[in-house]
Amino acid sequence: MEKKLDLRIVKTYSKLREALSQMMHEMKFDEITVYDLCLRAKIRRATFYKHFSDKYDFLSSVISSMQEEISEKLARIELCENPVDYYTLYVKEILDYLTGNAKLSELILVSDEFPSILNVIMKGTRSSFICDLKRDAKNGLKLPSDVETVAMFLNGGLCALIVEWLQNGAVDEEGLLLRVKRLIERVLGF
Repeated sequence: MEKKLDLRIVKTYSKLREALSQMMHEMKFDEITVYDLCLRAKIRRATFYKHFSDKYDFLSSVISSMQEEISEKLARIELCENPVDYYTLYVKEILDYLTGNAKLSELILVSDEFPSILNVIMKGTRSSFICDLKRDAKNGLKLPSDVETVAMFLNGGLCALIVEWLQNGAVDEEGLLLRVKRLIERVLGF
């Protein structure tokens, strides 16, 4: 049986997320208070505290939500004959998500919480890489090192490239994907 979402909760989260996005254009996250966030979102503080213990808990929820959305997108990627094509498509899906959520991506980059946010995102993508690389190794892909090391290497490099791409205005997605594909080919020995 599919779990139904309470539309009031969905609307509350959406209002809070939008309010946070607007406020982070005006001030640093540390300067935002729960009172001001609730005022901007037009919700009661009691409603906020019914769902979150503080603004950091809320930010963590926003990050987790982004991670889930990215993970759902990545789970829909069809397996490709060539692992290089699969991992390149994997990166393209992440770039498309970030481009589609450009406002939030931009806010995260300038946030004082950026290192924590990046850490959460990297943990999720790293575990996804590990699962995928284990599957590929089982199917005969010869890796240059153990699965965990290759996953960590790919994940760290790709995250750094994506962060740089975002910081430079998210231009030339095709050029970035071409560079990523070449790097993946080298790492995987193609």
